[in-house]
Amino acid sequence: RVVAKWSMPPDDAWGRYFAVPRGSEWDLRMQNRRGWKRSSSSASAELLFYSKPQYPTFPSLQSWQRVNKLLHEPVLNRKNLLVGLLNNHSVATGCDLPFLPRSFRLDTANGRRAFAEATAHGLARPWLAKAGAVEKGAGISIVSTMADRDALLARDDLESNAVVAQEYVDNLLLF
Repeated sequence: RVVAKWSMPPDDAWGRYFAVPRGSEWDLRMQNRRGWKRSSSSASAELLFYSKPQYPTFPSLQSWQRVNKLLHEPVLNRKNLLVGLLNNHSVATGCDLPFLPRSFRLDTANGRRAFAEATAHGLARPWLAKAGAVEKGAGISIVSTMADRDALLARDDLESNAVVAQEYVDNLLLF
């Protein structure tokens, strides 16, 4: 079942949250600061706040309820898992996603081998190496020469840092 388009919550649920299991004190203070009131039941809360990896099932949600965590959310939040998902989709469907830059997971032997093969004859454009566990641009390096590429492939932290190599996008499609 697909959750319907978001709709307005009933009056008794408006501005109420439910924390599962209980939520940290900091989380609860932040919700209260924002004007949210704690609800005693998830059925009468607009926001379901999960502080541990415990996820709601979509059939249990009302169309007006919002959650702070979703099942399989890490696949969307971690660069290496998202690249793996998109590459697997392309292989399974036989359909390339031409609007996405070529990307390789360097935390797997197959990904390193595929990246090495794709760049074996030189780099037509720069590549970006992105560490998976960092945000806001930290952990990104530019790979623009074959020496940079060889140094990247020789790094011993590719697996532990879930590094992704992605072709640099130089012809953006802005909407």
